[in-house]
Amino acid sequence: MTQAEMIARFRRHVELVQTDFERLEAAVGPDLKRLLGGAKHLLFDINLLILDPKILAEPRTDERLAYWLQSGERLLREAEEQIAEIATIAREFGPQARMMG
Repeated sequence: MTQAEMIARFRRHVELVQTDFERLEAAVGPDLKRLLGGAKHLLFDINLLILDPKILAEPRTDERLAYWLQSGERLLREAEEQIAEIATIAREFGPQARMMG
């Protein structure tokens, strides 16, 4: 797999997660939106720190790029888990569920 293919594959994965995030954010109330804040920040960090064109333009071997993108995948998995948890709460308690405490 070329470097361009590795980056494109990772970008597609980020876009899918971003779409899931945006769909869920539009469907839930303010309390659940607040809980989605962690995922929102992770997605922002991925776009700013991992997928920034200047950073991706830095010369890297295929191995180093794969390692770099794996770091991004770990952040993306964390965002996916948070999104899935909030989606489960919204399904079980309704999209307008309120936090207690």
